[in-house]
Amino acid sequence: MGKGDTSEKAATMSHGVFSRHTVCLVLDYGSQYTQLIARRIRDNGVLSMLLPGDVSLDRIKEAQPKAIILSGGPNSVHVEGAPRLPDGFFEYCDEHSIPVLGICYGMQLIVHTLGGEVKSATGGGEYGRMPVHTVSDSILYEGVDGPSQLVWMSHGDEAVRLPDGFVCVGKSEQGAVVAIESPSRKIFGLQYHPEVVHSERGGETIKHFLFDLAQLSGDWKMENVLEEEMEKVRKQVGPKDHVICALSGGVDSTVAATLVHKVLGDRLHCVFVDNGLLRYKEGERVMSTFKEHLHLPVTKIDDSKRMLSKLAGVSDPEKKRKTIGAGFIDVFSEFATKLENELGHKPKFLVQGTLYPDVIESCPPPGKGQKHSHTIKSHHNVGGLPEDLQFDLIEPLRELFKDEVRAMGRLLGVPEQFIARHPFPGPGLAVRVLGDVTENNALDILRDVDEVYINAIKEHGLYDKIWQAFAVFLPIKSVGVQGDQRTHSYVVGLRAVTSSDGMTADWYPFEPSFLQYVSTKICNTIRGVNRVVYDVTSKPPGTIDLCIMEDHREGESTTKQSTSQHALTPYSLLSIGSAAFAGAAVLTGTTHYYGTAKALSKEGIPPSSRYQAFPVAAKALTVSTLGCVLFGALAAWGMTSFGQVGYKSVGVSISDAISLAKQQREIIQNEFRKRLQSSSGQHPNDDQP
Repeated sequence: MGKGDTSEKAATMSHGVFSRHTVCLVLDYGSQYTQLIARRIRDNGVLSMLLPGDVSLDRIKEAQPKAIILSGGPNSVHVEGAPRLPDGFFEYCDEHSIPVLGICYGMQLIVHTLGGEVKSATGGGEYGRMPVHTVSDSILYEGVDGPSQLVWMSHGDEAVRLPDGFVCVGKSEQGAVVAIESPSRKIFGLQYHPEVVHSERGGETIKHFLFDLAQLSGDWKMENVLEEEMEKVRKQVGPKDHVICALSGGVDSTVAATLVHKVLGDRLHCVFVDNGLLRYKEGERVMSTFKEHLHLPVTKIDDSKRMLSKLAGVSDPEKKRKTIGAGFIDVFSEFATKLENELGHKPKFLVQGTLYPDVIESCPPPGKGQKHSHTIKSHHNVGGLPEDLQFDLIEPLRELFKDEVRAMGRLLGVPEQFIARHPFPGPGLAVRVLGDVTENNALDILRDVDEVYINAIKEHGLYDKIWQAFAVFLPIKSVGVQGDQRTHSYVVGLRAVTSSDGMTADWYPFEPSFLQYVSTKICNTIRGVNRVVYDVTSKPPGTIDLCIMEDHREGESTTKQSTSQHALTPYSLLSIGSAAFAGAAVLTGTTHYYGTAKALSKEGIPPSSRYQAFPVAAKALTVSTLGCVLFGALAAWGMTSFGQVGYKSVGVSISDAISLAKQQREIIQNEFRKRLQSSSGQHPNDDQP
C-alpha cells in the first residue's frame, strides 16, 4: 500500500474499532435524518456504523452487523433506477438471524423487495407530526402504553399490499400502513421517523429494537474506546518512530494530540500553523493555552503570506478547502524535513482530529447522482488531502461523533475551556468569507465582527447554550446612513446553532433585544459594515457553515448551497435580499417622488393643485415602493431557489429595480396630470405650457 493511497489507509484504519464491538449497521438511502439514527443507536451504548445503501453484500458481511437499519430517503421504490438492496441481502440476514428495521423508504424497500406493493400515497402523502394507532400485542410495540402515539411523518408513497408473512401493526388516521412486522424473520418496518424528537416514543422504539428484538449488548463506552485507541497508536507507531500532529486549537485536534502524547511522549511534535485564516488573536491565545494548560510540545509556524497568495482569486469553497489542505501538508513536509535533520530520520506519521461526521459527509448515499450522501463538502481532514500524501495518518477520533470526543477529552483531563470551545472549521475563515478572501479587506472585517459577536454571546451568558456561533462576510454592499452620511458598505451575516454532534442543527432563537444590541455594536464600531443579518436556516436543509459553490455552466457563474442546488437557502438570502432591495426601493421611490413634484412644478401646476393630488401620489409611491421590494424579494429568492443568478447579479437586479421605479415615476406623473386635468376640465391631449 503506497503512502499516497489515503482512501485505502482510511478503509484499513476504520476496521479496528468496529471489529471490537457489537455493530448495528445503518444503510444510508439519503434521508436528512440518517445521521440521527446513528446517533440514537450510540446514545444507547451500541456502536453504529453507517454505510451507503448501495454497498455490496460483501461489504455488509465484512462489517459483521448484529442488526441492520435501513434509512429513509427521497426516492420512490416503484421508479426505475431507485436504490435497491444488494442481491442476497435478506437471505444473508435470515441465515445469520440478523434483525432488520426499515424506516420510511427503508420500509418501502422491504415491502417492494419481498413481493409487496408500494404506490404513490392517495391525497399526496403525510407530512409533519400526527397520531398513529398501533397494535399492542405486536412484538414491535410490546409493552407500549396506549394504542396511539404522535410521530413524525414525511412520505409521499405508501405500502398498499404487504409481502407474505407480514402483518400491519400500525396505521395513520388516514388509514395508511405505518408499521409492519414479520416476527418469524425479525423484519420490521416503520413509515414514520422514530429517530427525531418529534416522535414522542421513537426513542423507546429504537431501544426496544436494539435490546429486546435484536438482543444486542451495549458495549460502546468511552473508557473502553480510549484504551483501545491508545493501544492502536502503540501498535501502529514503531518504538523509534516520531509523529507530527496538526494542531488547530479546536477540541478535535487537541483531544487527538493529548491522546497520542500520552502514548508517545516527546516523540510527538505538534505544529500550529498560522495560515492567515485564524480568528482575532487566535494564534496568541491558542499558544498560551497549549503552554500553560496542556503542556504539549508545540511549534508555531507563520505561513500566512504563502497561503493567502495561493488563495488569491479563489472563490469556490471546494477549491479553497483543497488548496488549504495541500498547503498544510506542504508545511508539515517542510517541518518533517527540518526534524529529519535534527533527529537523523524523517517522521512518517501525521495525527489529525478527523471525526466520524467528516467521514460520513465525504461519502454519499445512492440516488444522488454521485458516488460516495452527495459530497456535501470535501472535509479539510478527509477530501481535502492531496493524493500524494507523504505521511501515514493517525486518526484516533475517526469513528467518534463530536459529543463522544468531548467525553473522551474529559477522560484525558483536557481543560473544560477547550472541551467547551465552539467548533472551528479546518479551512478557517476561508469558508466564512463568501468569495475571494484577499479582496475587500474581508478577513480583517470578519475578524472584528466575529470578535464583537462572540464576546456579546459570552457577556449574555449564552456561549455554553450554543453549539457553534460565528460571523460570515457577504460579498454584498448595501446603502445605509451612518453619522448623518450616506454609506455604501458591506453586509455581514451572523449564525448560531444548537446541536449535539453537528450532523443536524437548529438555529438559536436569540431574543430580539440581543440581536439589536449586537447589530448596533457591529455597525457602530467596525468600519466598512452598515448592515447585519441573522441566518435562521437549520441543518438540513442548510449546512452549518455557509458555503457558496460556483457552477460554471454555459459561461455563467452561478451559486448554490453545498447540500443541494441552492445558494444560502431561500430563508437566509431572502432576508438579505429583502433588506437590501427594500432600502433601495425606499430611497429610489422617495427620490422619484420629489423628482415628480419638481417636474410638475416646471409644467406650471400650482402647489395647491399638487397638494390636492397628494393622495394619488402617496398611493402611487406606495405601489412603486412595494413593487421594488417585491421585485427584490423575488430576485433574492430566485438566486437561492433556482441557482441561476449569482451574487454578481445583485447589482443588475438593483438596476432593474431602479428601472422599475422610473417606470412608476412616469405612472405617478401621468396620474397627476390625469387627475388635475380632469378637475380643471382639460383633456390629456391639450397642449401644456
